[in-house]
Amino acid sequence: MNNDPAQAELAASWIDAASCFMPIKVLLELEWVLLGEYKFPREWMIKTFEGLLPIRHLHKEQEDLVRRALAWERRG
Repeated sequence: MNNDPAQAELAASWIDAASCFMPIKVLLELEWVLLGEYKFPREWMIKTFEGLLPIRHLHKEQEDLVRRALAWERRG
């Protein structure tokens, strides 16, 4: 969310520097935080996830299910 720019920069550098594993639970929590806590529109959440998916060194658990869920979400 970049509410702490120094922390955001450090987190980005760690993600860029090495392979990371993102459990499905973290992805679900991210969706909940974006929609529930920050009240972002669904389209913004979808774009956020679409931005995460192509990052090759960020290994997402059950990525095929995440992609399907995003496709369903796009269709409403």
